[in-house]
Amino acid sequence: MGSQKIVFTLEYGQEWIPKEYYPVPGVKAVPEWYKKMETSFANDKTNPKEVNETQTLKRCMPVLDSITAGYILKTHTDITLKYVDGVMNFDWAYDIRPTITFHSPYQLLNYRNLELPQGAPKLGNPWGIKTPKGYSCLFIPPAHRPACGIRILEGYVDTDLYTNSVQFPFLPDEGFTGTIPAGTPYAQVIPFKRDSFRMEFGDIEEREQLASVAKLLRSTWINGYRSKFRANKDYL
Repeated sequence: MGSQKIVFTLEYGQEWIPKEYYPVPGVKAVPEWYKKMETSFANDKTNPKEVNETQTLKRCMPVLDSITAGYILKTHTDITLKYVDGVMNFDWAYDIRPTITFHSPYQLLNYRNLELPQGAPKLGNPWGIKTPKGYSCLFIPPAHRPACGIRILEGYVDTDLYTNSVQFPFLPDEGFTGTIPAGTPYAQVIPFKRDSFRMEFGDIEEREQLASVAKLLRSTWINGYRSKFRANKDYL
């Protein structure tokens, strides 16, 4: 089966946005902390030939798969947040329309017990997103990244039907003031095929399958999941 296609389209008037701020596959936006992390370290640092090593998070394929899943949206202009008499104020370097607007405070009534008299700020996204029939997109803050100053509210959109740009309500990171540079990853777009599910609880057959998988996993020192169970994934 060939690759499915996801299409990102700039809105009219936004052609000025530099290409370095365009969306990219997650694999091209791996955070620096992950790149710099060693895959393992010797338990006995005084013995360089020590074979009993401790594996780090970099060996964890579910972490890598979550980092590289889907596509990354980036800010297309510098955004500065400051507070004046306790009220959020946003400025941005350039845009043809307001980069930040606000939802009504009533739309967040009782949400996480927040007090936001202005309502939730909303980041203007200039990209329309279109997926094949039957496919939707999950929008989340980029996985396993340091706080960048804002955190979008997670959402799920049927992007085969709604192809307009998705706007992102967000909350400032606690205590943050300053400038978020253009090109900062702020949203991860993960396309997936819609399907219907029905929850059940496993019986003895599923329990035996669990035990079988556990035995196979224990048969290797390292990379058991990656070599025996992990499926290839491509986001190009």
